[in-house]
Amino acid sequence: MLTIQDQNNRTYYIKAKPNMKIEEIKSKCGIESERSSLFLEKTLLNNDAELNEYQIITDTYLTLLLHEEIET
Repeated sequence: MLTIQDQNNRTYYIKAKPNMKIEEIKSKCGIESERSSLFLEKTLLNNDAELNEYQIITDTYLTLLLHEEIET
């Protein structure tokens, strides 16, 4: 799950993936404001095996910043 918070401190929880379009995220959250009102609050934990850290870095895409395999 990805936690996104807008300028008004409303929090949204969505399922996200690398290179997910910002418009998809805004649509899922029901947000009509500009991209600048969104920011990353937490990380996405995928299957307890991979830590995926995301940040909105362009107008169009939520891009994968960090991917680490957790050793078992």
